[in-house]
Amino acid sequence: MAIVQKRTPPANGSDAIGRALRDLAGPPDPKDTLGGAAIDLSKPLPVYRLGLDAIRQAGPDSLKQATRVGWRYLLERGERAGYADVKESAGGQARFSSVSRSRNADRLIAAAHVAQRIGEQLPDECEARILDVPALYTAAMWLTCSPPVFIPYLHPERLEDRPESIEADPRFLDELVARARHTATELPPRREPQTEL
Repeated sequence: MAIVQKRTPPANGSDAIGRALRDLAGPPDPKDTLGGAAIDLSKPLPVYRLGLDAIRQAGPDSLKQATRVGWRYLLERGERAGYADVKESAGGQARFSSVSRSRNADRLIAAAHVAQRIGEQLPDECEARILDVPALYTAAMWLTCSPPVFIPYLHPERLEDRPESIEADPRFLDELVARARHTATELPPRREPQTEL
């Protein structure tokens, strides 16, 4: 079938990123004003964050507790790749959050291409999302089919992976749960804040 966008991104997301990139870059190089130099702002991908406690407690069912925290736009300009994030205000307006041009961005774009190929072969429609688990320094493209498909692009043990080696990992969710539970045994218990009387 295909990958579909089930949520509506903020209408001014591309504008917010464009303004921020112009502000960061300064005046344009005259060579960049020629044809073919435009940055391609893709359809944004929703970014979902999943907390460590949710994974420990709910295991594979913790995906239901993932919270949408913003939108990520993939930026491809020749061989230079990157991504830019926006967050939504209460009124639905986009606010520029960050931009990255790094090896992580290269790996994310490679994961997005893998997700597109997989999505075209699925029998049903699915949504492409980004799953971010900051406590485990892990992120993946997430196709919301049944069963879900994960294409990890950020993993602490695979930081040297080249973009060409990015692929779907059927063990991703199980490994995520195991890593979350393993860290629970290594971390000291959390202290509750004390209030003075």
